[in-house]
Amino acid sequence: MGYVFYTKWFMIKKIHQKIKQKDKLKSFFVCVILTIVVWFVQTMSDIYVYEKAYNVTFVGYNDKMYTYIDADSTISVSVKSTGFQYLSTLWRNSGEIIIDVSAIVPYESNGNIVYPFSLRDNKEIVKKQIPFLKQKETQILSDTARLILTKLTQKKVRIVLNDVDFLFKPQFGLYGNPKLQPDSIDVYGSKKELENIVEIKTKTKMIENISKTNFYDLELQKPTNVNLSADVVKIHIPVERYTEKRLIMPINFQTEDSTMQVRLYPENVELILDVAMKDYKKIMPEMFDITLQYDKKMPQSLLNVTVEKYPCNIKIKEIKPKQVQYVIIK
Repeated sequence: MGYVFYTKWFMIKKIHQKIKQKDKLKSFFVCVILTIVVWFVQTMSDIYVYEKAYNVTFVGYNDKMYTYIDADSTISVSVKSTGFQYLSTLWRNSGEIIIDVSAIVPYESNGNIVYPFSLRDNKEIVKKQIPFLKQKETQILSDTARLILTKLTQKKVRIVLNDVDFLFKPQFGLYGNPKLQPDSIDVYGSKKELENIVEIKTKTKMIENISKTNFYDLELQKPTNVNLSADVVKIHIPVERYTEKRLIMPINFQTEDSTMQVRLYPENVELILDVAMKDYKKIMPEMFDITLQYDKKMPQSLLNVTVEKYPCNIKIKEIKPKQVQYVIIK
């Protein structure tokens, strides 16, 4: 009985000792963590003076006519703040300053164009992008940010319509020729790059469901290492509604022998046309020239009918008949 009691008492004591050891270990880690937190808060609450560099990006200049030579890539700022303020600014700011030079009057130096941006005179513009500048202790160490450009060689070339398809709605079609606006473009680059450029082609495009006269955008194919004065041009597509018209017309027999007489079977042909509705009454038989070509060296029993002359803006759908018999009258 006594032995059992002693054994249980010993086990309880041992468990109690282990619990006390774990509590001591927990207390130790809690103290360490609290010490680190207090140290971090005190350190980050102190005032520091340090220098920070911001990357600069220039915008607002004509990058098609000019190319970049040199620029001030960074702006240095002297900052006086707590560590917490510094960290909060890093989270809110990308470390980049955008400078718009569109309102700045440039000057020429050694054949180059220089845009001087005064950081002192334009502090409010910079301040919006640098939260630290709201503090009196913060100041810009740089006086001016300069952008240096050089003008590219310019060459005017024609624009060529390339692989552009038009799909019209039923009964509608092209009336006249499509026109590019503008029909030429300025290309900027080095003299060597411009030597072999004689034209700029449009990109492939399918224009669908056309039913009225309109302008459409076409993108241009840009050669490498050059700039274009525009990336997109307009194409004017004149459109009319078309309808069918039939005309019966005589055939003009042509041969080198002026004394030769023939009889044709049939003597007339029928033309089936698509004409613009506004031109329907204007299209007359005398506007056409239907011919047969006869060659003595290559006699044939049937001759092909050819439409030698016809008005513009019409479509010849069919010729009836396409071939004609002839008999030579002796």
